[in-house]
Amino acid sequence: MTLQSQVEYILERYEEARNSDAKLSVLLWRNYYRGYLRKSKSDGEYYIKLNDFIELPNQETIGRWRRKMQEAGKYLPTSIEVAHRRKQKVGEWKKDLGYRQPEHAIFEKKAEDHVIKIKQEKLI
Repeated sequence: MTLQSQVEYILERYEEARNSDAKLSVLLWRNYYRGYLRKSKSDGEYYIKLNDFIELPNQETIGRWRRKMQEAGKYLPTSIEVAHRRKQKVGEWKKDLGYRQPEHAIFEKKAEDHVIKIKQEKLI
């Protein structure tokens, strides 16, 4: 199974992962890389040895797949605050990179539609 399909599986099943790359990474590692998890004898919590992080998909790459899927309109954030914050950041870097307005406007429209949908669901 590819990393892309692993990320998609997690985003589809765990809505909280759509709002945080850290949560997304932890859920992905728990589901697909259990062999790297160690259980602490002192408190029973799970941890990963530092040297094992070299073998795991890194959080930045996992986050890139999440962003790519969300830019395509899939598995959008479930938090209004996160949706607004990401919309602002995407707009800033696209402007800095010289993207033309039509491409930027399309993404903004998708994000606005999603934020409106979230607000409507919160009212119900």
